[in-house]
Amino acid sequence: MNDKQLENYLKIQEEIESINARKYKFSTRKVYKRFALKFIKSLIENNIEISAFRNITTKNLKQYAEIEIGKGRKIKIIIDELRGVTYYYNLLNKNKAQHRREQLLDLRILQKYLENKYGGKG
Repeated sequence: MNDKQLENYLKIQEEIESINARKYKFSTRKVYKRFALKFIKSLIENNIEISAFRNITTKNLKQYAEIEIGKGRKIKIIIDELRGVTYYYNLLNKNKAQHRREQLLDLRILQKYLENKYGGKG
């Protein structure tokens, strides 16, 4: 990770850390935060431009899934990690009008898409 990438990662990490999450147990929130940071790190390391966590898109979810599948990871585990990403995305955007924010793809649909594209249950 170069200096510019590291600076961007730290800015996004600060954005995630600023969230005062209350839903779910502390241990679940901690795991979800780890998944969200891993997601951002993976995208930044693969030169995918992200300005803020609240601006991620369905395309970013697909890109992350394809990167992880390329590493030989199972689809089910990737989808479980993306649950943490969508949790923090929804928290960051909860004050934005529902019809104005981009809705992320339902993870069940993404899982079916990946299973069809890469075969098997993974």
